[in-house]
Amino acid sequence: MPTTCIVSSCKAGYRTNPERVSFFSIPKDKSLRDQWARAIRRDKGDLKSHHRVCSKHFRACDIILHKKFMKPDGEIIAETSLNKSQLREGAVPMIFLGAESCKRVSLESSESINLKTNSLEICGQVSVFLEAQESLTVPAIMSNNNDDQTLTPNTIETLINSKIDEQTLCSNLMAETLAIPMNDTQNISSINGTQPLFLQIIKNKFQLPAGWCQTNYNYEGSQVVVFSQTELRHIHGTLGTMNIKEIVINSKLELTVKALHHPIDLTTFHIDGLVTDVNMVQGLIFTVHNFNICYGCAVSEILENIQSKVTFKDCMNTLRHKNCQWLTKSSQCIFCAKGKRTLKRKCVRLKEQPKPKRMHLDNSVRTKKLLNQKKDRICNFRKTVGKLRVDNQKLRKRLEDSQKQVAGMKEETLAQVLGKHELNKHHETVVWEIFNAAKRKGLKGNRYGEDWLMICALVHMKSSSTYRFIYDNNILPVPSVSTIKRNLRAIKAKCGFDPEFFKLFAEFLSAKTQEERHGFILLDEMFTRQSIAVNSQTLSFAGLEDFGD
Repeated sequence: MPTTCIVSSCKAGYRTNPERVSFFSIPKDKSLRDQWARAIRRDKGDLKSHHRVCSKHFRACDIILHKKFMKPDGEIIAETSLNKSQLREGAVPMIFLGAESCKRVSLESSESINLKTNSLEICGQVSVFLEAQESLTVPAIMSNNNDDQTLTPNTIETLINSKIDEQTLCSNLMAETLAIPMNDTQNISSINGTQPLFLQIIKNKFQLPAGWCQTNYNYEGSQVVVFSQTELRHIHGTLGTMNIKEIVINSKLELTVKALHHPIDLTTFHIDGLVTDVNMVQGLIFTVHNFNICYGCAVSEILENIQSKVTFKDCMNTLRHKNCQWLTKSSQCIFCAKGKRTLKRKCVRLKEQPKPKRMHLDNSVRTKKLLNQKKDRICNFRKTVGKLRVDNQKLRKRLEDSQKQVAGMKEETLAQVLGKHELNKHHETVVWEIFNAAKRKGLKGNRYGEDWLMICALVHMKSSSTYRFIYDNNILPVPSVSTIKRNLRAIKAKCGFDPEFFKLFAEFLSAKTQEERHGFILLDEMFTRQSIAVNSQTLSFAGLEDFGD
């Protein structure tokens, strides 16, 4: 992945930009890193260790291109060019003039200046060595022609005695690299620092992008400086000029940025509402210029006629979201894109659901009374349904807890509980089947005991609807109807009396006396004539059960 510069609007490192520049990593020192962040004003979060800043945003005096070898007494032994340029300790990026205006003329090709005695390093790239009787030549980048200017040792001593600070010299060299004629424009940082900052802004000739202009106004006794970008647009059907972007600075150094006469939040540019220096104004102009004006929701005429609480029309009759960002890196902000989707969804709803007809009700007292009664019934019904839903949820939760409790119970514990209650044999069979069913994960392929299959077959023969009700509502772990029918078909039953039954019955009566045999037969005939009935409320059987036991 190619290395690119993180400064806004800088295209250094991109494939479309063939320019070769040096890149410097973010410093590890926290205080210096914070200075870089305040200078760059990056709108995509904090600086990361993998970020890079190109050399176009540093002063020439902050970049080290040569390494000097000196003796202990300070005499230079040798000087070599570095394969990779380095930054001076404590260097901070200070040049943010836009991608097109940041192209500097390299000073590496300029003629090297060597003297044998006292040395003065100007901006880290041009070394001037003083010699009392020698003269030297430096390319005159400042001039419009290609003539050279001659600097004598007296001229250099005059510069040293005047104590021109390093920043002023570097700024002058920066103006030279930009090829700005000194007779037409004045460098940003070369204004006398004793003047008030607002006066410096008024007198300074800023470098403005295409389409921008600077205007000074006198409003109610105070001066105001306005930097504006003007475009030709159709305004209410007529062609005219309009300020689409404005930067306003008053005499109190209060800063205001507007887009289509709408104020912009300054936190977008990571600045507060006051101007601190001239370089800040110059950088802000190019930063605002690189932002695009959001073109709004960009909807059709049908969608524009749809009324919505989230959209409005600006001074250019453009439909926008109420939270439109106005200035954005792309062509449309995220809020206007959401507003467009909202209008489309509302248009679809109106097509699918036309306006319902209004209901006309009689105003008689009797009709109102009946209507109120029906409303009360509906209200009570809704309350009842709500209560039943709550009760249903509680019962389902109790059922799930009981199922988990049964599934986690051991067989020894269940046997002890059944032994304490002394249940009937058939009841114990039902409990054991429930216990075994709780441990099974699937509903298919289950194995049932012979006693349980016999009980289920008898229930199905007595009442198939009752058996179906138990099976469908999962009241008991009974086998399916097809299983019961398959087992019944496997029994070889003949018409008439079963001889095996009479053999067992004779063995049973052999232990009885003659009186008991006679009475038992009569009693048995009485019970066999009584049919078995099912109580649907308690789900219990009434009638003959297992020969009266």
